[in-house]
This record gives sequence, C-alpha cells and structure tokens, in this order.
Amino acid sequence: MATTPSNIQTCYHARSNSFPSRSHPLSSEVDEHLNVCTTAKDALLQVKECTLDLQSILRRKRGVKTELAIEVRKYLTSRKAAKKAILKALKNLKHKENKQRTVYNETRAMISLLREVQAVTLNVLESLLSFTFGPDKESKMSRWSLV
Repeated sequence: MATTPSNIQTCYHARSNSFPSRSHPLSSEVDEHLNVCTTAKDALLQVKECTLDLQSILRRKRGVKTELAIEVRKYLTSRKAAKKAILKALKNLKHKENKQRTVYNETRAMISLLREVQAVTLNVLESLLSFTFGPDKESKMSRWSLV
C-alpha cells in the first residue's frame, strides 16, 4: 500500500482549540473591582485637569474675573461629579460585598443543616439495623452470663 499525504494525516490527532463555555466565578468580581478603580481614576483625572486650568488662570494676573468665575464653577462641578461617581462606585461595590456575604452565610447555614441531616440519618440507619438484626449489646451480655 502506497503512503499518500492523506493517509499520513489520518494517523495524527488534531488538537481542539475550544475555550471554556463559562468564565470563572471570580472573574466578574475582579472586573467589578477594576471598574471601580477605573471610575475613581477617571474622576480624579478630571478634577486634576480642572485644577490645573484654575491654577493657570490664577497665575495669569491679567485673567478676567468672569473667566476666573467660569473656571471656578467648572472646577466645583467636576469635583461634585467626581465625588458622585466615586460614591456610586463604592455603593455598588458594598452592595456586591453584602450580597456575597449573604450567599456565604446561606452556604454556611446549608452546610450546618446538611451535617444535622447526616447525623440524624446515621442514627435512624443505626436504629433500623439494630431493630432488623437484633441488639448487639444483648449478645455481648449473654456471653458474659455463660462464664
């Protein structure tokens, strides 16, 4: 039988290039933290830009009062917006943390409940076996009574 390129290729296994269908559960939490950091960084950069503009106007002694007033308003507005954005991001982060804490507490309660169910199940099974095959203690006592 002559070897052809098609015969050679069928001998090798091709690797799959598939990716996981779902992301890791912690990836969404990490993304949320990065979003909060990005929001805070953007807000602070905006305030910094307005501060530099205000400083520039103040350095120029020839600055008109109306121009100064406009820049002060811009600065105060940017500070207010930055504060609002940061507080909103922190509120969302706290909400996520509280939700996770609730899930954690529910999980702990469920584990405790399952342990109780396991203990009760073992007791019932032990009682059932004892009833079915007779008590183990009486057989030991009967041996001592014969001695």
